[in-house]
Amino acid sequence: MESAIVSSLVRRHMKGMDAFVFAAPAVDVPVRVELVEGESLIGWYQNPPPWERCFVLFGTRSMYLSEDAGIARVVMDDIVDYELPKSKKNVPGVKVVTCSGSFFVRMAGVHGKDGEFSDAFRLVMFFHALLL
Repeated sequence: MESAIVSSLVRRHMKGMDAFVFAAPAVDVPVRVELVEGESLIGWYQNPPPWERCFVLFGTRSMYLSEDAGIARVVMDDIVDYELPKSKKNVPGVKVVTCSGSFFVRMAGVHGKDGEFSDAFRLVMFFHALLL
């Protein structure tokens, strides 16, 4: 998938969430990741407590899932499916299926007036658009 398309999809689906930060030269990245050659960082999502040390970093070719156990790289072109959360309340994230296995992408926050919308459903919309 072209990096411009991935960047556009991330910007469209992650905007409006307080927990998402778009990368900029003056903004410090909270987690150091090794981007592949030709890849650039679009932004990152920081989970709320008790998962505040869990980040999802979006690059133009990959997602980087940072948790206490380390960093997992999910290549956008390898994503083949995702699982819809079973509930609309208290959703901790979304399971994504790739050519080489599955990953749980933690996105446990909420946004909107009084936290009425789950951030995980923005991620679902991102995966849906990515796979079209």
